[in-house]
Parts: sequence; C-alpha cells; structure tokens
Amino acid sequence: MNVELETVEQRFEAEAPASLIAVCGVGGGVGTSTMAFLTAMHVQRFASSPILLCDTGGPAASLSVLAEKGSQLSLPQAAAAIGADALAVPLFVQLSPKLRLIARSPDFDDFLDPEGLTRLLHDARNAHPVTVVDCGSLQRPVERSVAEQASAILWVAHGSPLGARRAHAAMRSLSINAEREILAVRAGEGRDSAAEHELMSAAGLRNASLVFVPTLPEMSRASLGAALQSGHLALEAIRMRLT
Repeated sequence: MNVELETVEQRFEAEAPASLIAVCGVGGGVGTSTMAFLTAMHVQRFASSPILLCDTGGPAASLSVLAEKGSQLSLPQAAAAIGADALAVPLFVQLSPKLRLIARSPDFDDFLDPEGLTRLLHDARNAHPVTVVDCGSLQRPVERSVAEQASAILWVAHGSPLGARRAHAAMRSLSINAEREILAVRAGEGRDSAAEHELMSAAGLRNASLVFVPTLPEMSRASLGAALQSGHLALEAIRMRLT
C-alpha cells in the first residue's frame, strides 16, 4: 500500500503525554524483540493515531524479520542522518494504518550520534503517542542511550531460577531508571515458587509491576493472532502501566 510518509519534523497533536518505552532484556535470548513487537501490535489497537516501533540495529536486530518488512535505515543510521541534517529517505515503513517501523536487517552499524539520536527520539515522541524501542540486552551504547531517555522501561526476563537471579541482580545494580517500569517474565519450564519470590523481590527493588507472560507460539505472520491472544492479559497490563 502506498502511503504518504512523513519526516520527523512534522508534528501531531497528542491527547496525552507521549510514551517512549524501552524494551530491555535481562540477558540474551529472553525474547526481548518478541515482546517489543507484540507490545506494539497490541498498543496500536487502542491508539488514536499511529505509533512507532523501532529496534536499535546491530548484528542481533530482528524486528524486520518478525515484521517481514524493513525501513531503509536502522535507528543509528537514521540518527546520524538527522544529526547531519541529511535525512534523504523515508524514516519508517508502514506495517499497518496505526503502526510504523524503523528497523532493518542485522548489520554492524555501531556508530552512535548522540545528538542525532536525542533529536530523533524527541521528534518521535512529538509525532506519536507511543514509541516502542527494542533495546536488546543493553550491550551497545545506542541501546543504553535510548533506555536512559525512556519514560518507561519494559524489562524482560526468564522465569527460571537462573533468570530470577539475573533479574534480581540487574534490578539492584543497573543505574537506568524510568518513571514507570514493568518486569515481564517469560514462562519457564513449570512453576518455581522460589524463583517467583525472587522475581517479586526484584520488581519491588524498582517499584516495578510484575507480569508473567505465558508460553507463546513461535512468531510468524500466521501465528501472530494466536500470540496476541495468548499474551492478551500480560500485554494489556503492559499497555495500562506504560502508556
């Protein structure tokens, strides 16, 4: 579908203060990109105007794979272009009438223009009621920079005993904070009361809400509806808390 794409300089009147949600994994392989994608797909259903979904590029970038569509520039590349006042291509692609995407195939695009990124995120919040950014596991400067500027953080962790210990250590020691936070726990193998207690303690360290996410089907276009249905309660809790 051909749509008229806007540049970041264009403004939209928002009904409420815009949210910038950083989705951050406590360790690798916890499903951060899946949670970012499903969160955006759920939130857009309730949005009065289009929302924005991004990842931070790099070798582990996967939102374009999940969406089966990608933008011409990654977030770091777009930030560099904006910082140089040289954005010459559309910033995003349209996934649906109310969901826009900045994400492309994995690449080693580790260059960060801090000023350009700040401008991009500022303009994104002016133009969209909600911006969701997949920040991976906060290993790269661009991931940490987005999280530091976020109004809300969605932490993603495994529900296993090891996942609970890692979540507790991260919640205790990481200096990144936001106005609103949620610890979303991906289902482990069976329930472990000790792990759940430690996860509750971890969330309490940051006054974060705790949400348990059920086992989801492997993500594909065909399984998207089933994943949204399975995770509906958790996704609605995330929407209500963070947007």
